[in-house]
Amino acid sequence: DLSGYGNDGTLIDGPSFDAANGGSIVFDGNNYASIPFSAQFPTGSNARTMCAIFNANTLEDEVGVELFGIGSNDYFGSRSALWLDASGYIGVECLLSSVQTNEWAGINNWVFLSATYAAGGSTHAFKIFINGLQKSATTFDDAYSLNTTAVDCTVATVPGSNGSHLFSGNISFVSLYNRELIPSEILQNYNALKGRFNL
Repeated sequence: DLSGYGNDGTLIDGPSFDAANGGSIVFDGNNYASIPFSAQFPTGSNARTMCAIFNANTLEDEVGVELFGIGSNDYFGSRSALWLDASGYIGVECLLSSVQTNEWAGINNWVFLSATYAAGGSTHAFKIFINGLQKSATTFDDAYSLNTTAVDCTVATVPGSNGSHLFSGNISFVSLYNRELIPSEILQNYNALKGRFNL
């Protein structure tokens, strides 16, 4: 954990490391990472911002793949996760409720994805930013009260699943804030890192 808060993760089933672009974890569709729950993490319907810098090398799951999130599979609205649908379109998934852009992640290129959420909203209240800019989005399925459970964060898999809908590609950076970042902060984060990934 480079933030200094001590939220170190554990690599599960052998992801590897790629030194290019300042370093990233390589997931092959059979492995993931888990970050133990911390009281610092947002739960329930508390405000949050989730970010990930990723580079997908394939889109092979029939439903979609998860990049980074927190929560469980217990009930509708019990998790929030950055995801790619089966065609590679970018969004946020909250267990049978999602917010999705018309932006395609593509294959073999880096993307800086962020999603923000103001406290107390529904599962349709997420705002999505791609490479520093907010994107229009469409909602799918019913809106539920967001009520994420206090379990580990996961990278490259569905939160709370112990390894399903696994991502294949590189993830260089994930971050979770317990507040809603404003657009200028999202853009500031993007500008600080874009040169590393030739964005």
